[in-house]
Amino acid sequence: MEREVIMTCQRCHGLMVYDRVFDLEAEFLELPIWRCVNCGESLDPILLRNRQSQDQHSKTLTAEVA
Repeated sequence: MEREVIMTCQRCHGLMVYDRVFDLEAEFLELPIWRCVNCGESLDPILLRNRQSQDQHSKTLTAEVA
């Protein structure tokens, strides 16, 4: 039995749904995303990795200043 995951949008706190997008320029690359049904915010693995990297970089800079 699969477990249902309920996610909320960080921007508007709306419902996030699992979706897929296709990049036709990259020979039909299929990318899984989470998309907010309220505001349209979308999160994909690449975007999340980049945001985490930026957060870690910001924390390092803040620690160096302190």
